Amino acid sequence: MGKWIVDKGHSTVGFEVKHMMVSKVRGQFDSFTAEVEAEDLTDLTNAQIIFKFDGDSINTRNQERDTISILKEIQKLGIQISVDDFGTGYSSLSYIKELPINTLKIDQSFVNDIHTNKESKEIAKAIINLANSIGLNVIAEGIELKEHVDELSKGGLILGQGYYYSRPLKVGAFEDYMTNVHEAS
Repeated sequence: MGKWIVDKGHSTVGFEVKHMMVSKVRGQFDSFTAEVEAEDLTDLTNAQIIFKFDGDSINTRNQERDTISILKEIQKLGIQISVDDFGTGYSSLSYIKELPINTLKIDQSFVNDIHTNKESKEIAKAIINLANSIGLNVIAEGIELKEHVDELSKGGLILGQGYYYSRPLKVGAFEDYMTNVHEAS
């Protein structure tokens, strides 16, 4: 399915796919490397595949050991690993140390009131600083207002996603959006 999405996106819209985010829950980790190899996703030299999971996927020490092993196999295929919803649920600082990850995604619960809530602002800034200091990428989720962008930018964030940039689009609207973005740059 992933290779089809990349190929279809390129042929339908005419734009190069730079990133493809793949979400899996713990029960689907084991089959992911086989899926990647079967679909020959490792040959997508123009697209960066990002495998994302959340901390709630790991509940026991045995699951953590199994997950580390599987994530290392996924990374060997050239795939980036992202921890989704970082700072909520069961996500833990120990994951940063123990799991082979490349990116932390700041949960939108820290973003939605970052412009009015000092605690949210400081938590987001701490996650950004921590990630930067150990060489991880950071993406903020749920950016909906210019004030969110302003506060996150002050904290050093470069990447974000959310309705501020665009709501989900159908193919025709996406083509128009990408054409306008390309012409503006």
